[in-house]
Amino acid sequence: MLDKLFHALAPKLESVMHFEEGSSLLLSASSTYGLKHVAYLGINIPRIGRTTPFYSATYTSDWCKHYEHSTYVDVDPVVRLGLTGLMPID
Repeated sequence: MLDKLFHALAPKLESVMHFEEGSSLLLSASSTYGLKHVAYLGINIPRIGRTTPFYSATYTSDWCKHYEHSTYVDVDPVVRLGLTGLMPID
């Protein structure tokens, strides 16, 4: 299933230029594939000139703020795993 999700979303992700478009795409993906939550982290995206990572998720804004404030990204095993490959992680 993840393979199908990746191949369906990859072309759409390439065309996203604004945060709102990415958020909308993630909400659509979570609904389409029956996922509780979806998150996307893009690092070194030269096409859109970002020097900081691009992050979008379907989690609540309160949880995202808590996650960021607590610097969970530094110890999150899912993020570490994701940095070693290209495919989505379930």
